[in-house]
Amino acid sequence: MDKEEKNNIGICRDCKCEVILDKEEIALGRFICPSCGKENVFKAKGKIDSTNKRVPFIAAFLSLFCPGLGHIYCGEFRKGITLYILAYIATVLLLFMSMLFSAYFFIPVIILYISVIVSSVQSAKRKLEYSLKFYNKWIIYIVIIALNIYIFSPFIKSEFIESYELPTSSMENAVLKGDYILVSKLFYGFHLPFTNKYLYKLSKPGYNDLVVYISDDISSPGNIREDIKYIKRCIALPGDTISIVDRNVNINNKIQPNPYTLKFSSTLHQKGFIDPKIYPKGSGWNEDNYGPLRVPKSGDIIRIDSANYSIWENIINKDRHKCRISNDNKVYVDDIELKDNIYRVEKDYIFVMGDNRNNSLDSRFMGFVSTDDILGKAYSVYFSLNDNDSITYNTGLLKSVRWNRISFKLK
Repeated sequence: MDKEEKNNIGICRDCKCEVILDKEEIALGRFICPSCGKENVFKAKGKIDSTNKRVPFIAAFLSLFCPGLGHIYCGEFRKGITLYILAYIATVLLLFMSMLFSAYFFIPVIILYISVIVSSVQSAKRKLEYSLKFYNKWIIYIVIIALNIYIFSPFIKSEFIESYELPTSSMENAVLKGDYILVSKLFYGFHLPFTNKYLYKLSKPGYNDLVVYISDDISSPGNIREDIKYIKRCIALPGDTISIVDRNVNINNKIQPNPYTLKFSSTLHQKGFIDPKIYPKGSGWNEDNYGPLRVPKSGDIIRIDSANYSIWENIINKDRHKCRISNDNKVYVDDIELKDNIYRVEKDYIFVMGDNRNNSLDSRFMGFVSTDDILGKAYSVYFSLNDNDSITYNTGLLKSVRWNRISFKLK
């Protein structure tokens, strides 16, 4: 075989068979293997080049962590950046649509991300021959993924919409254990990015709102735990007086209608039964017979003494101050003595309760909730799994899905 014939031979990268190339195949720089039917690409005669070809799996993997990154990996930089921007704009818009109408608007978000992944795989399959660009480096991919995970995604969560899984049954039957819920972070106002602090408030909580909030650790009063989120129903607003008589809620001496989702245990705690865990300590109340107790609001002027100190210590702590009372009944806030033991409340507060009234750690036990500590309003269930282990493991995951809960509007 002479030199010219050797240059006209291509070797299939898959089945390794030798193929004699015609002039057209040599001019195009590609040929189809007659044995396996696979397409091969080469730069020079007789030389197959697959060193820098794009791998579909890697393109899909990168797109999974950051939409558009798989396209950047394939050399489609502008398309990748465009898809990234469009994906996030579409995500925010569709999630807002799910808040206003139905959680089914969450499904197009999933379809969108799957489409981006599929598109990146198709791009990789076309790049059998590829010249590396300056940005085709793993360190750049890692930096982009880190920015997406630790900056852009948290920004969306802190400002717009976030999802939570309900780990307890305290809100049954409105929200079930195993429900995955969507929470509007923008409903009550704008947050300082990446924090739970409000920049500007748009609205105030209303009666029966399902609020998601942070609170202090019950084992360490005054220590706010931002990593633990609670969801309860707003029962009383700032300035209201709440009382509970034989499980009937009274706001400002008016009996309130019970939500249809309420759940009670079979045992009613009669008036006179004392629960030592009830807030405030020493009140002599229980979870079924409680109050009356006024909900503090911003600007309230209170005089603190040893008799009511346990109530107002909770409020001062949630105003983000430290307080103590001396043996001679002098009250100190941040180590400064209060003149005449008078304190001005700085924040608005609400009183919250779970719908599962006898199995809920709420304001009856943990005190009032500052409106500044409210993260958002829960409005819809986008997915739900029955948490019964025997069902999950014996009948399979699909049969454990509560299909009737998907797109369920929370009230």
